[in-house]
Amino acid sequence: MRRVKLTGAMFLVLVALASCATFEKRTYQTFGVLAVSYDTSMQALGDLKKQGKISDAEWAKIDEYGRQFYVSYNASMDAFQIYLTTKDKPSQEKLSAILAETSLKLSKITEYYNVWKGGKK
Repeated sequence: MRRVKLTGAMFLVLVALASCATFEKRTYQTFGVLAVSYDTSMQALGDLKKQGKISDAEWAKIDEYGRQFYVSYNASMDAFQIYLTTKDKPSQEKLSAILAETSLKLSKITEYYNVWKGGKK
C-alpha cells in the first residue's frame, strides 16, 4: 500500500523542500527523493513482472522510461556540479529546469505503476 501512494508522497516532499533550507541542501535532498522513488517504483514493477502481471513488451516500455530517467538524473547531477563550481543564477536555473524534467521522467514510471497496481490495466 505504501508504494501506491508514492507519487503523492514524492510531490509533498518536493513541495516541502522548496520552502526550506538553502538551494544546495534542497538539491541534495531532491536527489535523494528521486533516487529512492525510482528504486521503489522499479522494484514494485519488477515484482509485478515476476508475478506475470506485466508482459515482456510492457516491461520493455517501463525499461525505456527507466533509461530516460537515468539519463536525466545523471544530467541533473552534472548540472549540479556546474552550479557548485559557478554558483551563478544561470547555472541554478538550468539545474532547476533539468531537475524538473527528471521529476517528470520519474512520474512516467510511477504513473505506469499506478496503472498496474493490483494487476489491472
